[in-house]
Amino acid sequence: MELDARLLAEQRNLIKERDLLLAEAKVFADQRKTGDTESRRTAGKEATRLRRLAQQMCDELEQITVALDLLGHIIASLNRRQEMAHYHYSNWLEVEEKGVYAAKAFQKLGGDGYVNAIKFNAEVLAFLQNVHAICDSFPFALNLYLRSCDFGSRSIGWNEKTMEAFRLSTATSGEIELFNRVERFFADEVFLTLQGIVNCAKHKHLVPIYFNGTKTVFGKLDGKSGHSDLVVKEVMIKVHDVLLPLLIEMLRLVSADDQAEFSG
Repeated sequence: MELDARLLAEQRNLIKERDLLLAEAKVFADQRKTGDTESRRTAGKEATRLRRLAQQMCDELEQITVALDLLGHIIASLNRRQEMAHYHYSNWLEVEEKGVYAAKAFQKLGGDGYVNAIKFNAEVLAFLQNVHAICDSFPFALNLYLRSCDFGSRSIGWNEKTMEAFRLSTATSGEIELFNRVERFFADEVFLTLQGIVNCAKHKHLVPIYFNGTKTVFGKLDGKSGHSDLVVKEVMIKVHDVLLPLLIEMLRLVSADDQAEFSG
């Protein structure tokens, strides 16, 4: 059952419950026309209570309608992002040796080993940014189902506030299993490394890449000069072969129980 199917099923159930409440409210409203004063007052109160419950369901139905509309755009976007990530990773594999060769040549000329091959740098950054974008979209997509946070909130993301809201909203065994995976992903070392590289490039400066004599490594992420111990090839492979499959599996759990919405 896909996520939109779950929401549609919930929508149908809410409509049935709302209609039943309104039907009961009408019965009590009709009772106000007969009987003694006390029974009419009691019937009026019950009719009002039932109408309020029905209105709450109407509000929930409006949220589901919005969620279903947003979901279509998000699923299409995530699939396109995944295609882009695979595209840039393939391109990087093709130019990896050229980037290393250029850095070696630059080092022989007295340089610091900075990898100045634009194609190499561009494919590394483009791949990491697209995977990071899929990661950042996941909490918003999950919230469309759980509706833990207001859809318009700008704080939905990989943070403790959102995690706590999700934790309080999970109810079924499937939701709890999914959230356990989400929490493990939130603390995953490769994910934290990806966040560090992309956020530095997005908010501060491009992370330089150097050849340290044996392999290419990222520069430091704290703004200081020099090499970090993050090997470019290792980071790229871990993000592609380990982190991205974990993310896609979580998206499948969100979007389907027995049919995969996302291609691996």
